[in-house]
Amino acid sequence: MKQLLTFALSAAVVLTMGACKGGKGTSNSKPREKMVETPKTNAEMSVERNSYYFKDLTPKSRPVKQTYVIVNTGTDPLVINHVEFHCDCLEATFTKHPIQPGEKGEVTLKLDVSKVGTGEVRRIVNVHSNAKNSPFPLELWAEVYEKD
Repeated sequence: MKQLLTFALSAAVVLTMGACKGGKGTSNSKPREKMVETPKTNAEMSVERNSYYFKDLTPKSRPVKQTYVIVNTGTDPLVINHVEFHCDCLEATFTKHPIQPGEKGEVTLKLDVSKVGTGEVRRIVNVHSNAKNSPFPLELWAEVYEKD
């Protein structure tokens, strides 16, 4: 029964996340390449803001970009390995060098609006790192509608 409920909830989440014309990808790997997690340390990831919303976009809008400021609130250096997402409508770049305790880094997401359907679009990416709270989710929302 629990498995059926879990499956039903997962399906509902996928259906409400908006259409995507693409497939799965990650920011630094080839398709279907399995990513290896690094051992967890006392690094800890936090963000100043983890969700952004873009309004009034059309399917012909230019791609939109948002940078998330990552803060290492732990006691060990934070190393971001990759950013996982499931739509070819996204591109991600991130700080490649270790982020020292108390220092900041960045994850930038670029959404190609022409590759998503119309309506409210929600994309969640997972930032994988050596932090004890990895993977860390980030959200990007957009309203994409045909203009009359």
